[in-house]
Amino acid sequence: MNVNEIFFAVSGLTSTSANHVANLAKEYVQNVESEINNVQFYKSEVALIGTSDKNLIEDGISDEALLLIPDKLYAISNAKSLIAWLREAIKARTALLNAVNSMDISEWAAEFNITLPVAPVRRKTLTKEDVLATMSIKERNRVYSLETQAAVIGKYIHPDGKFADERKEFAEKLRNKHSVKGEGRDTLLYTYTPTVSEETLENIYFQLQKEHRGIQAELNGILHEIEEKIREDEMAATSEHLEAQTSYNAEWTELNIRFQSYKEKEAKRIADLKIVIPNTLQSIYDTVNSLGK
Repeated sequence: MNVNEIFFAVSGLTSTSANHVANLAKEYVQNVESEINNVQFYKSEVALIGTSDKNLIEDGISDEALLLIPDKLYAISNAKSLIAWLREAIKARTALLNAVNSMDISEWAAEFNITLPVAPVRRKTLTKEDVLATMSIKERNRVYSLETQAAVIGKYIHPDGKFADERKEFAEKLRNKHSVKGEGRDTLLYTYTPTVSEETLENIYFQLQKEHRGIQAELNGILHEIEEKIREDEMAATSEHLEAQTSYNAEWTELNIRFQSYKEKEAKRIADLKIVIPNTLQSIYDTVNSLGK
């Protein structure tokens, strides 16, 4: 129970009535204070010297009136206590309403032990390494072997590779079997003689190209299958995330409806609460309340 609700019950005063009674009590206090602050315990008379006629200037209170002062002080104290109670009750109602109006859904959930949904996070999808990890030793080794063979042969027969460069140089030497460098007696004659047959060289070159294409085709096929598994997993992950997000949004919508309904009902409940008068203040309340009738 909220500590501020101590002021309220199902029957009692509305805030408007409480404010009215507090104003009446304030006037009551002013009147009673005026009475006890304008007391005098003696009377004043004046007379001309030589005459016996006296004129009353100020009168003092009687014993009966003096005996009433303690009760009037208690009445003032009780009336001020009533004012304080009513003013605090009005403030308490305002505080309760403000608390409800400013409450956010996380506070509401904490108060009623409600677990709020957590936004879904799209899971990590498969990588090439993940797919490879599912393969057998033979399958996985085949992939590594194909990658290695494709890299080694491809580098060697590439247009800028060693084999291709030497093949071009071989063809050049077949066309020009001799070259001369230097002059006079320092002239050098170079002669170039093939150590392999042109046919064998060409056969090996085209054989390596064919093998490279075959290796690359097989590797590409395996890599395509891996990419397909990755793509399918990405699609599945997206679908799962969308489904989770839809469920998350629906749950939040339902909770927000419940939360807003709670706030409306709670605000109405607080508005309908009545300010109670403590038993010790009932008598002064009756006295003050009767003044407004």
